[in-house]
Amino acid sequence: MSSYANSRKCSTCARRGQVCERSFHSDKEWEDLQREEKRLAQELEEAQKQFLQHSQKMNEAMAKVLRLQKHQQFLKDRGGRMLDHDQAVADRLNEDDPSSACYAVPAGHCE
Repeated sequence: MSSYANSRKCSTCARRGQVCERSFHSDKEWEDLQREEKRLAQELEEAQKQFLQHSQKMNEAMAKVLRLQKHQQFLKDRGGRMLDHDQAVADRLNEDDPSSACYAVPAGHCE
């Protein structure tokens, strides 16, 4: 075999006397792969950070919605109790003195 043929073979193929396919990937291909893996890892990390930030904001917003809904229901219940109370007071006043009953009821609640 010529020295040219041997120089084009990898050491294993040269030892075995086989034709070397030289199908190894080049250093550039390995560097490109590593560079792309690194870029992708950074992009993935950034996307995960953004997801966590948005998730945290959504959780905060949901907690606020639930708190406001609870407060709204409390106020509706309170208004209902106040109206029931005022109606009971008006009914009692109406029983005692029908002509003065409307003066004890807040504006807009007397018929």
